[in-house]
Amino acid sequence: MKYFIRNITIFLVVFSLLLIFIFGINTNSLSISLERDYDQNFFKKKRYFSKFIHKNENINIVLGSSTMENGIIPDSLGPKWFSFSNRAQNIYESYKFIDYFKDSVKIDTIIIGLMPFDFNYTLSNPNVNFRLIKNGSFFIFGIDSITFSKGRILSIFQKVKEKNYPTIEKILRINNNDSGFKISRDVFSSQGFSGDINRPSINLDLINNIKINDADKLFQGTKQIPNFYYFDLFNRLADLKKITVIYIITPATKYYYDDINSGGYSSTWKNILDTLLDVKHLKLWNYSYIDSFDLSYFTDKIHLSYDGALVFTKMIRKRLDTKD
Repeated sequence: MKYFIRNITIFLVVFSLLLIFIFGINTNSLSISLERDYDQNFFKKKRYFSKFIHKNENINIVLGSSTMENGIIPDSLGPKWFSFSNRAQNIYESYKFIDYFKDSVKIDTIIIGLMPFDFNYTLSNPNVNFRLIKNGSFFIFGIDSITFSKGRILSIFQKVKEKNYPTIEKILRINNNDSGFKISRDVFSSQGFSGDINRPSINLDLINNIKINDADKLFQGTKQIPNFYYFDLFNRLADLKKITVIYIITPATKYYYDDINSGGYSSTWKNILDTLLDVKHLKLWNYSYIDSFDLSYFTDKIHLSYDGALVFTKMIRKRLDTKD
């Protein structure tokens, strides 16, 4: 028994040293870097934003999820605009971001895109029977029950493992991408633009024949009477700091609104829009339907292509210039 324990101990020590050695070879470091090992775009964007606010006394910000990340090019709005919009970013995460930087720089205007999951009845309960939509990296702006969980710790270590340790696919050089086409993921400008600039438009008429309802994912967790708690947190903070906020519904295809109707979410979506306009009397720019936007401006049912983003950003810039 004594020899067995000794051999197990030796094995574990050698195995641990091997893991450390592989990690050090791959990273030239023995410490975990969130930018390098977890979410490169997010933390690169945070670094750019820190430099941006040091150069500017007054700034404007674009916030929201991937529809805003892909749909608005901040550089085209002007030199004072920065986009801190990211995949699956909900309004509570946008709130945490603004709350973190509220005393570091004067924010004049925020343009923020709204999605159905911003009005979920909860963003914190891990026992819900649906997947909570959140970016997951905003814990660096403050840890709480929404921004961080045990699952997030596991996610970080999973990403570290995937990036730095060999898998069967890597060893055998198996490429899971049959087309060989790779989407560029990067922060392409010092003003935070990180849209998928080379993602091609696709034939949405063919995609629509696949019976997948995109609205099911975006509306999971919403109820017919929407929850405005997280929205109100963000809006009150903006009011407190005297920030002009423009809420935006980004362009989407007719197929997405077909999904809303067929999924039974039309009354929920109507209640959200009616509350924003008729009860809260907020500035809402609703671009749900744009006749001039044909399907070639989209890469799927809700995301604009880079060509679509150029056109949409120009529309936003013109409207900002007229102070509508």
